[in-house]
Amino acid sequence: MINANELRIGNRVMVTLAVMDDISDEKSFHYRQVGVNDFYKTELLDPIPISPDILLSAGFKYLKEEGVSSFEEFHNPDEDTHCWSFNVKSTDLIDSHEICLVKWGEEEYFTFQLGRGTYRKKIKYLHDLQNGMFFLTGDELTININQ
Repeated sequence: MINANELRIGNRVMVTLAVMDDISDEKSFHYRQVGVNDFYKTELLDPIPISPDILLSAGFKYLKEEGVSSFEEFHNPDEDTHCWSFNVKSTDLIDSHEICLVKWGEEEYFTFQLGRGTYRKKIKYLHDLQNGMFFLTGDELTININQ
């Protein structure tokens, strides 16, 4: 379930359509972009976990880093470090900069960071990524995912 105050128009979520079987309690759902005239009970909305496929579809570039010493305080240095990078173009107000999502080994979350780690935040869900990117760039993150 997602709290309503976490969502903006344009966020992608999973919407539960119906319980398919009363015995197994399996649910049918689909990905949906929240629109202006959409009305859902928040208990029918679930966050979409960030995945490598979602990051690639959103324009992030994949990099595999080995032995990234500046991150050792956050992870086991024996695990692989994976990084997805997104370059933000400069405007009249800001210089261009890089946004990275870093994942160490089998951690369930990604670390969202600006530049070389001047700001870091743990992040797990697509709507959080969309909100952060909109705040930082003023543009919607284009994502091409379907279920």
